Amino acid sequence: MKKPEIRSPALKKYGKFIVVLEILAAVIFIKDLTASRTATKTIERPAAGEGEADENLTLRSGEMKEDVAFTVSAKKLTEKEEREHLAVAKKELDETIIGKNESADSIWRKLTLPETCADGFVTASYSFEPGDFIDPDGTVHATDVSGSANVTCEAKLECGDRSEVYLIPLRVVEPDARTPDGLLMLAKDALATADAAGGSEVKIPEKAGGQAISLTVPMQFRGLEFGILGLALVPVLLFVEKKQAADAIRKRNTELTSDYAPIASKLALFTGAGIRPREAFKRIAGSYEKNRRRGAPPSAGYEEIKKTVIEMGEGVGELDAYLRLGDRADHRDYRRLVLMLTQNLQKGDEHLAAELAREETDAFEARKNIALKKGEEASTKLVFPMILLLGSVVGILMLPAFMGMGL
Repeated sequence: MKKPEIRSPALKKYGKFIVVLEILAAVIFIKDLTASRTATKTIERPAAGEGEADENLTLRSGEMKEDVAFTVSAKKLTEKEEREHLAVAKKELDETIIGKNESADSIWRKLTLPETCADGFVTASYSFEPGDFIDPDGTVHATDVSGSANVTCEAKLECGDRSEVYLIPLRVVEPDARTPDGLLMLAKDALATADAAGGSEVKIPEKAGGQAISLTVPMQFRGLEFGILGLALVPVLLFVEKKQAADAIRKRNTELTSDYAPIASKLALFTGAGIRPREAFKRIAGSYEKNRRRGAPPSAGYEEIKKTVIEMGEGVGELDAYLRLGDRADHRDYRRLVLMLTQNLQKGDEHLAAELAREETDAFEARKNIALKKGEEASTKLVFPMILLLGSVVGILMLPAFMGMGL
């Protein structure tokens, strides 16, 4: 039988690597299995300074099998190693304890007090004698010194089972007013002295450490912040204004569309009764004014009819008044109405009433479609509140059941 060939390019390319990986996995598995079945004789301790290590073993006796967790402490240092680490710690302290001060004979900045030295093998704690000028955290009260003061730092060093007290002589001096740090320290001390004097006002010092100083209120950028805020509001206000204008136009067009059907209906009724369009406009405007006086809200379509009547009363020709109506309304329904009215004036079309009746039918159909669209929009807006309400109802119904189950 012919041996099948490996057709996968990826398998052919990485086949040897996969085989080696599987062999390595098998070896590791066998090693781990053997270790788990062989009694452990010893566990290597962590090196000195590495800290404790957590170990997990399995206790077996007969058919009993239990997990045992315990902690293995690190190796202990020899006496020689302890002495060596303590010597290294002393050398490190001599170099680091003065911090940013120039030397141990000129201390007025805060000291650097490390908690561990010699790569963590040595722990250190500190005290000062006398304790009037340096706090345990290394803060130096240099302004309390008159001239200079000798202070001894007592560093208690511990390494393994050995501990020593290392004495470091220091000399605390007055801050150097020629340096920014020193002048700042002296200025703060002068302010504290002025505050301690009492009174209704604190007199701001004009000198610190013999140096002339000037203290001013920090610059406030409130004006700049308000200016930036004002500039940031410009695009927001323009957007709001544009949106309000678009909403107003949309609302006006909706009112014009809604008003057109009843206006066309009334014009058809009046012209069918033999009343001229000019007189019909007057009657429609008069009826609208009566309703307004009774508290009815203004409406864009009837307002345009009212303006047309006012213009005709002020001497504007009937044809021009109709044309102005079309320009003001800027609406296709009213432009169509204006076209019918102007043709009636120019050609004497006796079919105006019938055309207005057809216009009325179309307008009412458009009005019905607008009402249906508004209803759909209102239903869509109610979906989210209904979901919240449903969630609340489900929560109210399920809460007693969960409480009864002890959840």
